[in-house]
Amino acid sequence: MNLDVVRDALLADARAEAATTLAEVTEWADRELADARRTAAGLLEASEDAGRADAEADLALARAAARREARRLVLVAESQVRRELMDRARAAVQSLRSEPGYERLLRELESLARSQLGVDATVVVDDQFGGLVGTAPGRRVDYTLPVLVERGVDAMGPEVERLWR
Repeated sequence: MNLDVVRDALLADARAEAATTLAEVTEWADRELADARRTAAGLLEASEDAGRADAEADLALARAAARREARRLVLVAESQVRRELMDRARAAVQSLRSEPGYERLLRELESLARSQLGVDATVVVDDQFGGLVGTAPGRRVDYTLPVLVERGVDAMGPEVERLWR
């Protein structure tokens, strides 16, 4: 077993969790976006009613503010979706610690750390978060479970963005 297998397993878990999260979050994100659009439309309508003499300048300012507010709400929703995905993925990966294959995973991670840092590297199992950390003079590898999850989600790249697109 090499890091690719571990990464693939983490990615598979993250993808499965993402699919579940997507169903739950898509409806919420759609409501948030619809609310933002209604708010923006209300701001625009109020601006137009304020007066035709200043309507062009006011309308441009209101549209810019509405676009900024809508974008802010979209970014907040995207951030919440990503946080939820990371939280669920971390929880799922933490459950690996009670699985029979966890000891084998630790051995594989230790082997990987030693292949990167040398056979004299110090490798310590992280009892708090799971996984392990390896060190050698001037070098360090972090294979704790939360870090592996983050790397796995980051490796998904554009696939993660599909949760909110």
